[in-house]
Amino acid sequence: MARSSNDTTAGHPGWRAVNVVLQLALAGAIIIAQIMTYTAAVAAHNRDFTGLNFFSYFTIQSNIYCAIMLIMGAALIASNRPYGPWFTFLRGGMVINMAITGLVYALLLQHASDAHAGLQFNWMNFVAHQLGPVFVAVEWVIWAPRYQISWTQSFLWLIYPVVWLIYTFIHAAVTGWYPYPFLDPSLVGRGGVVMYVIGITIGFIIIASIVAWVSRRRSKLAAAF
Repeated sequence: MARSSNDTTAGHPGWRAVNVVLQLALAGAIIIAQIMTYTAAVAAHNRDFTGLNFFSYFTIQSNIYCAIMLIMGAALIASNRPYGPWFTFLRGGMVINMAITGLVYALLLQHASDAHAGLQFNWMNFVAHQLGPVFVAVEWVIWAPRYQISWTQSFLWLIYPVVWLIYTFIHAAVTGWYPYPFLDPSLVGRGGVVMYVIGITIGFIIIASIVAWVSRRRSKLAAAF
């Protein structure tokens, strides 16, 4: 990854403090939302959101990943330490995963009549599917990364969703349970599953390319001033 003279942790101390507070606040909201979702599912004996199934959702994994990255990022900013190249890369992956989480929910799940009951709108869904994705995307643009990510390197961000997809189908083959209706052949057919997977993959590639482009564009603009 190429390096620029700018960094997310750089700038006026007041802005750094704002960034720290916002990151910790969102991380806290995500953690609380996940705990409340799980405990409510346990109380209701909801198989979809308990045990291993709970952690099998791409949404849940992405939000946990996001909370960890936000806490680590806030700690680096508070200690006035720059983000390293690997942290910047992982941060970019967080932005992409959260963006896909938000888009898939908005386009395929929010109004789906056959979606799991636990996916109906409430404040916990708002944090996981709307607030989180919007916040990390805006932060990626406003607080420019120090390291520029190339278009070729952006394809490495696809490793995680591919691994998740493989795991999902293996898990479904054993248990018969799917985290999302658009991945269930009994609901959309095998051809439908293939089309959804292709469409979401294209979405990943487009968003990854945009996130990498923003890293290069914003860091160059910041270095010029």
